[in-house]
Amino acid sequence: MVCVLIVPALAGCGSDAGTATAGGTCVNYGDFTFGAVRHEPAATKISIVTVNKSGERVRPVAGISPMITPSASVATGPAPQLSVVIAQLKSDVFLNTEPGPPTHEPESGFPPGTWVAYRGVERYEIQYTSTCLDRTPPEPMSGTVTTWTNERSGMINCLEPIIKDALEADVDAHCPGN
Repeated sequence: MVCVLIVPALAGCGSDAGTATAGGTCVNYGDFTFGAVRHEPAATKISIVTVNKSGERVRPVAGISPMITPSASVATGPAPQLSVVIAQLKSDVFLNTEPGPPTHEPESGFPPGTWVAYRGVERYEIQYTSTCLDRTPPEPMSGTVTTWTNERSGMINCLEPIIKDALEADVDAHCPGN
């Protein structure tokens, strides 16, 4: 089942400073309709922490993007202003229009053993359709907006993992021996 939300028209919203979008930016919009909203956990930093008699060793896991940059993938028409699309989606969670999350170093002072320290977010992909009223005739526009919310961090003991959700399951896969 696909839920559809129709939001009233919005006009004269200005521009998104620093937001790079392809195909131009529309300023005046018709009604927004939102289709599928997909969200999934995304790790933004993972480090393997080994603590033994020699001390603590931290080894970052390569290949993990530390930043989720909100963006619009345009299927038809001009690119929307991200803040306008996100504001029109009446969501139960705060969806960011800025890149994030902020970077932090893993905590120290772990007890002896092998741990996986992580940071992560919920990444959202939101399908939209609308009309750009800046053109004559008005131009249909559609695509997918990607953004993030719910920054969090934690650690998993590799010898006795307690997995609470999909993000921790992904993180646990980085424990030596898994």
